[in-house]
Parts: sequence; C-alpha cells; structure tokens
Amino acid sequence: MKVLQSVLAILFLILGIGGLLWSFLPPSQNTIALPLQQVRLKIDGTDNYATLMAPYMMYITLPNSLKFGGDASFSFSLNHNPDTLVLLNQSDGNLYDHFNVIVELRPDFENMYIEPAGTMSTPLIEEQDISMTWKISNQTRQNQEGVFWVYFTFYPIESEQETQRIAILAKKITIETNSIIGLDTNWTAILSAAILTASIFLGWPGLSSIITKNRK
Repeated sequence: MKVLQSVLAILFLILGIGGLLWSFLPPSQNTIALPLQQVRLKIDGTDNYATLMAPYMMYITLPNSLKFGGDASFSFSLNHNPDTLVLLNQSDGNLYDHFNVIVELRPDFENMYIEPAGTMSTPLIEEQDISMTWKISNQTRQNQEGVFWVYFTFYPIESEQETQRIAILAKKITIETNSIIGLDTNWTAILSAAILTASIFLGWPGLSSIITKNRK
C-alpha cells in the first residue's frame, strides 16, 4: 500500500508541476522575415516616377501555438536594411520628396481578441524603423486563421494628385490551439494545483516517517 502511495505521489507531483508550467509559461515565438518589394509611384499623372529608395525588411513575430484561454504577443517591425542592394531606375525621384507615407497595420482574426483593436497607423520616416506589438487572446478550442495586412498610404506634398493607398502585404497566418484534455488555462491551473496538493497528502506519510527516523 505504501509503495502504491509513493508511486501515485510521484506521478501526481509530475502531473501537477507540468500542468502549472504549461498554464503559466509563455508560448515560444517564431519570426517571419519578408523583404519589402520596390514601391514606385507616378508623379502628377505624368510619366515621371518616384521610388522608395531605402531598402526595408518586414518581420512578423508570432507564437508557434496558442493555449485555449491563454494569451501571447504578436508584433510587426519594418526595419531599414542598408546592406540590401536595391536596383533603381536612375530617372526616378525620391518618393519622400513627393509624398508623405503612412503605414497602416491590421491583424485580422475572426475568433481572437486583439488589443489594440482595429487598424494602427504610423508615419514612415526615411531610413527609420517602425514597430508595433499586439496582445492576442484565444478563447476558443479552434485553430486561429487570419490575415495580417500592411498598407502604405501616400499623401502628395505639393501637388493636387489624389492620395494613393497600396496593400503592401496580406500574409495568411494560422496559429494552432493547444489544450490539456480540452480545458482552458485557468481550469488546467486549478486542476494541476489540486493534483499537486493530492501528491503532497499521498507522499506525506512516507516523508513524515523519514523525518522521524532522522530525528531519532
């Protein structure tokens, strides 16, 4: 009987600690790197063009998986990359001489809570980086599927040319949902704490006898 109690105590101890760690540890992250394709716009409806001269890389960092009832971070950065070679048309002007550039970012998932919600906008300054981080929460057992959108909006500086808006990126994203026996993180933590408590009660007689022997 004591042997069975000891085996169960060890088993419950492992299950309880494992469940608590799963509930509270953040998920691992994965980063997707994408080069920004050349952006080239007509100026004033003529045959003259302006080009985004500075090369950039786009980075999307997202969790490899989400826990049912858990949350994680989701981030995007647009980084100036001077080491990247960009082949430019020598007759093109610098896009920043003709347009102000606004970057619009929107993670679009139907069944996931996202904070901040909606479209986030920020100006793009020549050769400067931008970044944005969201908190995402998963309240369903389903895998999460969505699209991450990046738009550039170009506002003419000195002309009557119309504002132009271009979808730079529409990245489809799938995030797997994990759970333990179908429970969310809160219930998993509660069950794990109960199992850990049971392991202590089961193991206490053996531990008590060891302490008593050592005192003698």
